[in-house]
Amino acid sequence: LIAELKKHVLVFDEPFSDSTSIGTLLVNKNASKKITVALSGDGGDESFFGYNHFVWLKYYLSIEFIPVKVRVFLSKILLEFSKFTGKQKLFNIAKLLQGSRIDFMKNVFLGFNRLSLKNDSWFDKHFLKYLSYSSSPYQQLSDLTTKLWLEGDSNVKVDRASMAYSVEVRSPFLDYKLIEKMRGKNVNSRFRKNILKKILTDIGFEKDFFDKKKGFTMPIEEWTK
Repeated sequence: LIAELKKHVLVFDEPFSDSTSIGTLLVNKNASKKITVALSGDGGDESFFGYNHFVWLKYYLSIEFIPVKVRVFLSKILLEFSKFTGKQKLFNIAKLLQGSRIDFMKNVFLGFNRLSLKNDSWFDKHFLKYLSYSSSPYQQLSDLTTKLWLEGDSNVKVDRASMAYSVEVRSPFLDYKLIEKMRGKNVNSRFRKNILKKILTDIGFEKDFFDKKKGFTMPIEEWTK
């Protein structure tokens, strides 16, 4: 790990807060021993609503019709329960109940605890314009994810980590023609990658092949201890 951190500093050349960049370096380091070209699924979660925050959006839209005053009241009750039980999910749900859809979009990327939001005018200035590119809240969240996560983090991470070990990573889901075509598809066919799963099932993959969504996370807590 320590040796890879030294490599990390050389490869990324700037502060880069995504800890999975370490894991991505290690994946490419091991892959380079056997291959020189690899396929990546980057872009699939954006076009096919695969991330968990699309599920959170579904929950939010189901309670959006409740008057704000009622939601704020329920939120306060849940916040007290979350303090008593120590459960993060209750805290997140409480925050989900508060505010507008735009507040929800901000929460997804800036954290439900809002610790980073002492001044979020930069977010409004640079990113809220992407909400105007579609009338679908799911596509709006997809567009924000593309700009805030895919473009500024994931693509940078994969490109630098792969090139560090001379691995050529191809990302078919980033083909602009595919992205544009998917924007015209209905939400249900894309939600949680339904259309991709159907295609794979049609060509012979068993349903057991599809596992639950897992994040590519690093054991930072264990490492720091």
